Amino acid sequence: MTVIQFCRFYICVVRSPVIVKQPRDELFVEEGSYVEFYVKAKGAELYFQWYKDREEIFDDDGIFEGTDTPELHIHNVTLAEVGLYAVEVYNDADEVFSDIVSLLTRKQ
Repeated sequence: MTVIQFCRFYICVVRSPVIVKQPRDELFVEEGSYVEFYVKAKGAELYFQWYKDREEIFDDDGIFEGTDTPELHIHNVTLAEVGLYAVEVYNDADEVFSDIVSLLTRKQ
């Protein structure tokens, strides 16, 4: 007796993320202001993580919001929020970092 078996294979290709719009650089705001950084990226099943001074930041105590989204919101900016910001965009295929942008402030 001859047994013929057929198999199907599915190949799933996940495209690496590509940043198509970088966050705005050298943002200078008054202390107490609201700031938004935004990145636009293409790719499949994208995830985001924002960094300040090379350290991951997380949504906390009403200052940072959207730390794992394309839009980072910073409420009530103080000298503590001054620094260098970037976002990592990643998926199962790869990761890419945005340009580093700076946030500066002065007392009102």
